[in-house]
Amino acid sequence: MKARRWTSISSMPVFVLAWLIASGPALAKKPDGKLVFGSGEATAFNATQFDGDANLNIGDASFIVTLLAEPIQDPETGRIYFPKVEHVFDLGDGNTLTTIGEEWALPMNPPVFSLMGYMKIKRGTGRFAGARGLLLVGGELNMGMGTASINVSGVIYHLKDD
Repeated sequence: MKARRWTSISSMPVFVLAWLIASGPALAKKPDGKLVFGSGEATAFNATQFDGDANLNIGDASFIVTLLAEPIQDPETGRIYFPKVEHVFDLGDGNTLTTIGEEWALPMNPPVFSLMGYMKIKRGTGRFAGARGLLLVGGELNMGMGTASINVSGVIYHLKDD
């Protein structure tokens, strides 16, 4: 007898989003947390990697960043779930944030997909050395044109200037 799975790929984004929304207030209450929000555009420079520019606000500071996104683990054939994606945010002057997370590309009008997921901040350099946090990502992925637009929001902790 086969065991039945209680989730499907289509329900996972809803589950993760619900968990993040429910956890958000608890994360934001941490005294040294700074809110993060921003948006940007990226273009594919090969079959799996995207790079581009984004505006990112962390607390009261604003940055123009260079963004590199690379799926570390490719989706299974025919799937729209990327189980491991790394993002590197280069904020200039030796300051970087590197995240790892999961993303889903949900068909809107293929080849256009709605993009959603989360990113855990796993390391930083410069004033972001030791930083940790959680970011939500949403946007649009156009596989036909090789472009992506993203919106990011979340919380970051342990900045050097705190």
